[in-house]
Amino acid sequence: MAGKGKRMKTVLWLAEQSERAAAERLLASRREVDDLAQKLAQLQAGRSQYLSRLVSGTTMGVAQMRELRNFVSRLDIAIAQLQQQLAHKQNVNDQHREQWQGQKRRQDALGDIADRYRREEARAAESKVQREIDDLRPLSDGGKR
Repeated sequence: MAGKGKRMKTVLWLAEQSERAAAERLLASRREVDDLAQKLAQLQAGRSQYLSRLVSGTTMGVAQMRELRNFVSRLDIAIAQLQQQLAHKQNVNDQHREQWQGQKRRQDALGDIADRYRREEARAAESKVQREIDDLRPLSDGGKR
């Protein structure tokens, strides 16, 4: 039984390392999603400001309005590209979350098994000690057990 406990300890350590690595990947992925979302929000806010300048354009000449319209169009393209990147990173983040959850469930299950092995080993050791004590106890009933 002691062999199972030692082997299980190694297996549990490996599972913990796998879970930790999956958690780190999830955290890095979440940061990427957050960064992209922040950049997207900034671009969208900037686009709104430029668009409002374009709409109000009372102090602009035709050339300036055309340049501003072209700039807003380029912002639209950049926003669309960033939205695609963000959607992709969110999908990757979802995959990393699922992987981490799977690793966590596996680690928890292995922890439960390791606990059961430890309890079994403790019971076996207690039984062994009790048998040894019983074997050493003087026979008080005249040699009968």
